[in-house]
Amino acid sequence: MWLKAKLSDPRIRLFLEDDVIENLKEELADVKPLYRHEHFRLTDRHADHDDYSDEKYIANFRAALDAVKKRKIVDISFMSGHGKRVSGRFVLLKIEFSPKNGKFRAYCYRLSNDKIKNSGLINIGRIDTITDTERIFRTPVSMDDYFSSCKCSAPAVIRLTNERNGVERFMLEFAPYEKHTVRDLETGQYTVELWYDEQDETELLIMLLSFGPVIEILGPDNLRSQAKERLEKQYRLLYE
Repeated sequence: MWLKAKLSDPRIRLFLEDDVIENLKEELADVKPLYRHEHFRLTDRHADHDDYSDEKYIANFRAALDAVKKRKIVDISFMSGHGKRVSGRFVLLKIEFSPKNGKFRAYCYRLSNDKIKNSGLINIGRIDTITDTERIFRTPVSMDDYFSSCKCSAPAVIRLTNERNGVERFMLEFAPYEKHTVRDLETGQYTVELWYDEQDETELLIMLLSFGPVIEILGPDNLRSQAKERLEKQYRLLYE
């Protein structure tokens, strides 16, 4: 029943060949799915998710997944979030899915003369071409070291109240993040230090702003300034 439900998810084609999917559908023709996607209504998701049914996207995803599994060195050309064309040689280390954005992205190292130049993050949906160089990256890689190198130098400092069940929602939303929490016994407010990947700063900011008046971003100054700019821009769009 669970597998029958998963077969209706368009993302299944990213992981299984079409003939395998058709064979499974035939074998499970008389099985009632555990759930249907129309049973769920998600209100906090972006509408511009990846096009999982696009043939080019599927081919690029499968190539990226194969590169991760076999630690292949690949040549990739993609469009950055700032609209710039980027081309280079990469080692893809891990693919991650963002439920809020509906996007797959790959953590990677960029290479120069077969040596690590820097680390980065590539959205699968932005890839134009991915080409196997038929070479393997044999240097041992520790994902713990990778993520430690990307961690922000100063944590986001958040003041949090329990209005609208804010504390429970916040802790659930940021469960995967490293954090330190202190509760003020007099006011009942919480102060949370939140460590995050600097590459995810924009997504973190969007997640924080979704809590509205339940939170206040105390620092660092750069993050607080970005939040202020976004709120002012939203205000102008609504009332000016």
